[in-house]
Amino acid sequence: MDTKKYDEIQLKNALLAIRNGMPVATASKTLNVPRTTLRHKIAGRAPETIAKRGPDYLLGQSIEDKLCVCLKECAEIYKQLGEKGPYVDKVPGKTWYGNFMKRHPELSHKQSEYLNKARATVTEDKIRGWFKKTLELLGEDAVILEDPRCVLAEKGKPVYGTSANSDKENITTLITINANGEFAPP
Repeated sequence: MDTKKYDEIQLKNALLAIRNGMPVATASKTLNVPRTTLRHKIAGRAPETIAKRGPDYLLGQSIEDKLCVCLKECAEIYKQLGEKGPYVDKVPGKTWYGNFMKRHPELSHKQSEYLNKARATVTEDKIRGWFKKTLELLGEDAVILEDPRCVLAEKGKPVYGTSANSDKENITTLITINANGEFAPP
């Protein structure tokens, strides 16, 4: 069962069927509504309507709709041309890709890279919160932050975190530059 493809009518019919004596599992399977959803709604732990699922669209609904149309058009163009093209198994090869990239220097290939959990969870609000908390903790001594050459850390403890969750080999170079743009001596 595709648990994400049910509408308001299916949900209402499933809830009505359950109230009329149909087992939850049967209503779920028959009307294609997830069993846990039905149980939560019958028990009153969730509203009997379809709530918005997931986070807001990053690009907004209208831009995502346009992007979807564009991708479908690209797929159709490829389908039409791919059947006529000199490609092996109807798939353009590395030579075509290389030439395409040369013809379109405004595009670039992006390599995905490992992002550890600590880096992935950093937000602007967390950074601003850190500075606010630091100022509160320092109180009157916060004047030391006015000199951009100051680097504060607890003695004997590292000032950066590491993660062993990556299967990549790494070479780490630590370069320290203060807010004044000056490099720390090696």
